[in-house]
Amino acid sequence: MRAFAALLLLGLSGISVIALFIGLIKPRLVLPKRMKKHTRKRALLLYGVLFLALIIGFLFALPKMTPEEMKAYDAKQAEKKAAAVEAKRLKNEKEEQEQAARQAEQEKEEKERAAQKEKEEKEQAEQEAAAKLKEQEEKQLKAEAAKLAAAQEAQQKEEEQLAEQKEEAQIAEASKFTLEVKEKSFVDKLNKALKHNDLNMKAKAVKKGEEGFAIKFYSGKQEYTGVIAQGIRNEDGTIRAMFYLLDASQMSSFSDFGPIILFSSLMTSVLQVLDPDMAELDIMEAMSDSISKPIVHNGLSVEFPPSILIDGEEQSLEQASRFYLVKAADDKLHVEIKDGKFVFVP
Repeated sequence: MRAFAALLLLGLSGISVIALFIGLIKPRLVLPKRMKKHTRKRALLLYGVLFLALIIGFLFALPKMTPEEMKAYDAKQAEKKAAAVEAKRLKNEKEEQEQAARQAEQEKEEKERAAQKEKEEKEQAEQEAAAKLKEQEEKQLKAEAAKLAAAQEAQQKEEEQLAEQKEEAQIAEASKFTLEVKEKSFVDKLNKALKHNDLNMKAKAVKKGEEGFAIKFYSGKQEYTGVIAQGIRNEDGTIRAMFYLLDASQMSSFSDFGPIILFSSLMTSVLQVLDPDMAELDIMEAMSDSISKPIVHNGLSVEFPPSILIDGEEQSLEQASRFYLVKAADDKLHVEIKDGKFVFVP
């Protein structure tokens, strides 16, 4: 019953509060009509006092608890308080655990970041060291390549100089051996000697390679094919050596004279140009002796080889053939036939 009355008074107090707010806005709605003045002040005074009275009545109408209920209430409050303390403790513990977990996670992340940073720094240091090492190796390789190139260039220059010196030495060595007359001058003087010796023939020089030349003999327009004459020049243009061959297989080209007599007269004319004193020697007798030694006079040598090397094989000349080699006395030059061509071999 007391509980019902308390609830009723509480409900009325709530209504009075509502009426109070309405009276503050429109007092006419909540004040009795018989009141002469309907003001907010009157509404506040009326419903304010009514509200306080209802609240006081509510407090007095509340049912009183028995000692058992008080104990139960206190126990319940204590349980609530203990539960609240436990809940707070658990909450705090959970927050601490969460904070510890967050801190551990943060420390883990920091360690990972530190490890990652250390790894990156280490990789960067390794890359820089590798790049530096590569750069040093490239510099060393370039230096070695430059050194090698310089050495090769120096060696090449040295080889070129040696080759040049060797060539110059060879030229100088070859130039030591000379008949001391140039090709054109020799041919001009030879033609005069041929005319002086009443030989109806004329000599003409023909270039043969870089250093060689051939001399052909003509009677008018007819060539004496039975005589093969070739020579070799030095760098200064002087003649180093010549050979004259009487080819027995071409005797038909000698129509006016016997081939041996004509060849002897021709060689006498050649020697008159080179050494007039040697021309007075008995060349016919020397040529007829196939085993005779070379004739040497005033540094000039005339050889009469009885055989010749043909492609590396020595072959004797035909009985009617004559071979006549004119050169400096100390010159080791000789003549061979290679691939069908006459060549001078040092």
